[in-house]
Amino acid sequence: MRPILAKFILFNRWLAAIFLLGLTVALALFAARFVMKIVKFGAGVFSSPEDQALLDLLHLLDWTLVASLVVMVILASWDSLVSPSTRPAGRAGCRGSASSTRATSR
Repeated sequence: MRPILAKFILFNRWLAAIFLLGLTVALALFAARFVMKIVKFGAGVFSSPEDQALLDLLHLLDWTLVASLVVMVILASWDSLVSPSTRPAGRAGCRGSASSTRATSR
């Protein structure tokens, strides 16, 4: 009974892949919207007041930071939830294995 339960639990990690795929699609849509904002910013940056141009630039920075956070969540979640079940034993994930490199250098 225990091996069946363990296999079932490990298989359920693939459910996380569905959410990660959804985040990836959402990030692509977010990027398309960001490109539209960049074009709008570029068209009006010289005609708008300095304060408004600075606020628009800060909004673009906010969008960039949010996108970076989403990418970090996707990569970390994939590496910790889904990738261990597909990776051969002894191979490091996308972050690498600092402990294995330290152990071999001693």
